[in-house]
Amino acid sequence: MGIADFITLANGLLGTAAIMFIILAVETLQNPMFDDGVKSDYIWLAMGCIMLSVIGDIIDGPIARRYSKRKILGGTLDVMSDCISFCVAPALLMFVMFGRWG
Repeated sequence: MGIADFITLANGLLGTAAIMFIILAVETLQNPMFDDGVKSDYIWLAMGCIMLSVIGDIIDGPIARRYSKRKILGGTLDVMSDCISFCVAPALLMFVMFGRWG
């Protein structure tokens, strides 16, 4: 594994952390201390993790081309971490933030 693979792995872990923060943000509607049962601090942390994933995704490609050998592991890991960070986490975030309308 090269340095780009570790950056890609960190990208996927940030996406997973965003999903964890989104899950923590959902609170039962019986708790009157929060608006609509969503803790906004966890939502902001989830958005921050997604933004850090963007930075990691931007820098892992040039680093992989410069320092690493081209391996199947790096490409597969990149696709999976991008799917977690840029498909699952934002979709879950939009569902939690706007799914309670109506």
